[in-house]
Amino acid sequence: MIFTENIRKLTFALRWPLRRPDSKFALIVALATTVWLSLSIILMAWIPGTGAHSGTYVKFTFRITTMLVHFLVTVAALLLIIRSRGTGIQAYVQSIWSTQRHQFITLPLMGLLGVATFAIFMTAYTSIKVRIPSIAPFSWDDRLAAWDAALFLGTDPWRLFEWVHEARPLLRAVDVIYDFWAVLLTGSWTWCFIHSALPLARRLRYCLALIMTWSIGGNLLAIVLSSAGPCYFDVVGTVPDYYSELMAHLHSAAPLRTLDAQEMLLVSYQSGDPAVGGISAMPSMHCATAFLFFLMFGEGRIMRALTAGFFSLIFCSSVILGWHYALDGLVAVLLASVCWWVAGRLPLQRMLEVAPNSHSGSAHT
Repeated sequence: MIFTENIRKLTFALRWPLRRPDSKFALIVALATTVWLSLSIILMAWIPGTGAHSGTYVKFTFRITTMLVHFLVTVAALLLIIRSRGTGIQAYVQSIWSTQRHQFITLPLMGLLGVATFAIFMTAYTSIKVRIPSIAPFSWDDRLAAWDAALFLGTDPWRLFEWVHEARPLLRAVDVIYDFWAVLLTGSWTWCFIHSALPLARRLRYCLALIMTWSIGGNLLAIVLSSAGPCYFDVVGTVPDYYSELMAHLHSAAPLRTLDAQEMLLVSYQSGDPAVGGISAMPSMHCATAFLFFLMFGEGRIMRALTAGFFSLIFCSSVILGWHYALDGLVAVLLASVCWWVAGRLPLQRMLEVAPNSHSGSAHT
């Protein structure tokens, strides 16, 4: 009898995430990413000679997730030490277990759902992105470079940051932070699955805004405005040495994560063997996502300052490291703002508001 009762309790606990309002959220996100993936599979069949392996993208997702888990475990350990002062770690953990034991089962399950849907997200996005040169060869770089200089009154935007290139420790810090953005992207997506205290409609709004931003901007607009970026201008531009000084600054500071990634993508592009990521500049998904961080998490004076500062850093870093033209980031901000606005007005949001914990919450516009 005791064994049967324990099995019943465990079965109920495992089914609990599917009973809670979060199941609606998870289902909608899973459907949206699956539809996107289905379209990318159709495109893969349509474009010959571009057979990338989706398993590579899944491995990339889990590599980033592993970095995220290490980061979260470190933060959790620090919080545990701080909050257990006075009571002891064992007593503090026992008090949590006695009041929130169901969370020890449901949180990992919801976290796995988050990782799984993010793997679908990245596979759908990258499967199309790596095929951009086959669909629309890079042809916008000359215009974007000229418009960049015109926008800044005849000065190439990267020249405003030459002082960063000369300060090697600062440049290396910028390089690491720009790479760490991927961890925050994965973390923010997964956080929406496990942090039930956040309004449900707001979590769905963020995930749908990300899906729209990356599918419309990172796939559709990236095809229409096919461009490679300053770091590849010597390959696709009509003035091969236009950004030679910028790249010389970066190479003089090697090793940099950015240079390794740029070289890997260039070799992949020139060999015709698609790799993780692909090459595309306009619009910048780094900048678009960082701006969505601001829209989603920038509530309260401190978080507003932190998320605005992070967006500004990513925007400037995309130019400093040669990945993007300044226009790529500006268009990305407009794109993210529109997608955030549209996602907040979908009828799906109102359907979720029926649940007690799924009120809308305020948003920046």
